[in-house]
Parts: sequence; structure tokens; C-alpha cells
Amino acid sequence: MSFTKSHALDTSKKLKTRPRKQNLPRLEVREVRDGPHLIQQIWCNGRFVNQFGIKHASRRDNSHGWVARDLELSPHRMYEFAICQMTVDEMIEHFAARGFLELPETFLL
Repeated sequence: MSFTKSHALDTSKKLKTRPRKQNLPRLEVREVRDGPHLIQQIWCNGRFVNQFGIKHASRRDNSHGWVARDLELSPHRMYEFAICQMTVDEMIEHFAARGFLELPETFLL
């Protein structure tokens, strides 16, 4: 199954949810229009973490495979996140492991 615009929109929505683990910080997603894309900027505690683009003129079933590459996840893991088999907690921990996000010691597991 390919990662579609619909999955990208679900990913953006899911990134905004509160983590289940109380020791993890909450992510903020800001949408910025940039030509043919709606850029989803991911922020945490006032610091930029990462971003990915969603083509706003495309159909919901069009492929958006670059989202996984932009967030440095395998296509399979990106799809799992979009369909709720990977939690926002795991995504925050992924960002920290990749160096996109620094967790203060109180957040470390």
C-alpha cells in the first residue's frame, strides 16, 4: 500500500495529539503555504523539529511517499504511524533518536 495524501493529512493530525507518557513533551504542527505545498512544520517547546509537505491541489489518493523520507522513517513505519499502529510517543522518541529533538533529562526513558 502506498502512502497517500490522506495518510499525510492523518499524520499531521496525529502529530498534534498529546503523548500518553506524561514525561514526553507535546508536539505542535504549524501549517505554512508554500506554492503547491502545504508545509507541516513540527515544533516542540518553541524549537523547530522537522517538516514535510502535502500537495494541496492533489487528490486524497495520490502518493505522498516523500513524507517518510523527510521524517527519516521507513515507508512501512510511516504507514504504521498514519494508521495508528505507531504512537505519537514513539514518533517523539524517533525524533529524539535522530537528533531532531532534544529531550531534557526529565523526559528521557
